[in-house]
Amino acid sequence: MTSQGDRWHVDSRNNRIHSTALVGAEVKMGKNNCVGPFSVVGALGIPVIIGDNNYIGANCVIGSPAESVSEIPGSSLIALIDKTEPIGAYPQRAGLVIGSMSVIRDSVTIHAGLENPTQINDLVYIHSKCHIDHDSVVEVGAVVAPSVASGGRVTFGAFSQTGLDSALHQGTTVGAFSMIGMNSTLKGATKPFSLYFGSPSRFRGLNLIRLKRLGLESRAIEEIKELVGQESPITDQSRIDSVIRDLVAKSTSEALRIWTSPKK
Repeated sequence: MTSQGDRWHVDSRNNRIHSTALVGAEVKMGKNNCVGPFSVVGALGIPVIIGDNNYIGANCVIGSPAESVSEIPGSSLIALIDKTEPIGAYPQRAGLVIGSMSVIRDSVTIHAGLENPTQINDLVYIHSKCHIDHDSVVEVGAVVAPSVASGGRVTFGAFSQTGLDSALHQGTTVGAFSMIGMNSTLKGATKPFSLYFGSPSRFRGLNLIRLKRLGLESRAIEEIKELVGQESPITDQSRIDSVIRDLVAKSTSEALRIWTSPKK
């Protein structure tokens, strides 16, 4: 690893690590990543896999061990330090996987999984002071606004947007291309392409702004409205899944084009 100035160190794969950051030996990192000042990635015996071209800001804690509050508090940390297995704690620590071309801003905490790896997929943007708990999945293109707090096993759907200061109960699913308004309290599953806000959060109709930005024709928007535009459950799940796949592929291609275009 070579020095870049007196604060940054650059390894053979062009990963830039600030001199105050701590990256554990168990972390497998691709190329062109950046880890900012005073951040901790891994370093507690938890497997962490990171792809390429990711940015991790200052004061983040990425991949710390999860544990159940019903067990001995702090037992996972103590066991990792002492190299022993805590009494009653989960023996399996499933780790954390981060894809590529994602941005994790300052003071973000992400817990490793208990049963399945916590997953941060490609082209994700997690704003400052968010907490992503164990076994959660942040799907491709999702945006998580500042100070969002999620419980365990939460899914942020593809290209969804979760608003400022929202709180997500464990097991919640944010639907693909949906928008969760600021200060919302969310529990359960939200429908794709929809707008939710409030405490408790409620269905407020289609996320029309996003649908129009996707460049959909009025006929396609009307079809989505028929499929998901009511408070009642979706009646044709296979059709809406097909629409989601097509729009995720289109949105991913556009995001990649922007990411890889020459910077001015």
